[in-house]
Amino acid sequence: MKTLDIMKRAGRNLRQAKGRTILTSLAIAVGAFTLTASLAVGEGARQYADRLIKSNVDPQSVYVTKEKLRENGAPGAPGLKDYSENATQYAGVTMQSLSADDLARIKDIPNVTRVIPSYLVNTQYIQFEGSDKKYTSDVTTYDPTV
Repeated sequence: MKTLDIMKRAGRNLRQAKGRTILTSLAIAVGAFTLTASLAVGEGARQYADRLIKSNVDPQSVYVTKEKLRENGAPGAPGLKDYSENATQYAGVTMQSLSADDLARIKDIPNVTRVIPSYLVNTQYIQFEGSDKKYTSDVTTYDPTV
């Protein structure tokens, strides 16, 4: 069979089976569009996450805190903790704040290029009536209807 004969036969089959040809072409187009759209969505989500992280966090930074306050031997255990003016609470964990002297000592460490303090302000404390003792704790709400 010659190339010309093959081309004639292919053209004849295309004309005779128009429905099948159209559906096959449509399936190929839909598949290609779906793959392209999926790849674009994945790349867009990756770029969004990268921009979000880069705009909020310096990827070359190291966060330093003093030893966390411990309750019953476990860091960040639930319940009341003694109040300290030098402590801050973040994400349920109470940490001792660094002083200006601590920052100066960190600046003196070799290969440390920059020290930028980060402030987590916690201005609320719990004080029971008739007591001078102050506590910090996570506060949650209780709804008896749930």
